[in-house]
Amino acid sequence: MAERGAEASSASSLRIVALNPTSQNLAFFRSLSSDAPVVQAGTLGPGPRPHNLTPFPWVLVVLALLVAIGLAAHELWGPRLDWRTT
Repeated sequence: MAERGAEASSASSLRIVALNPTSQNLAFFRSLSSDAPVVQAGTLGPGPRPHNLTPFPWVLVVLALLVAIGLAAHELWGPRLDWRTT
């Protein structure tokens, strides 16, 4: 307990943030710091749902398919590599 007195007399402050603590945890933190205020966090009420739906990127899919078809056509009908044999 000597450390607690040393902490109380120092210039630094202790801030404990516990969102909706249980009664056991609240009693423990109050025993550590009796003068610290306790804030009960509110819960979010019902509200409108966010409308952050992103559409499927069909344009990107079509471009990727066109590139794949173009590469396949080039491999099928393009000129063959001519390796030198010496």
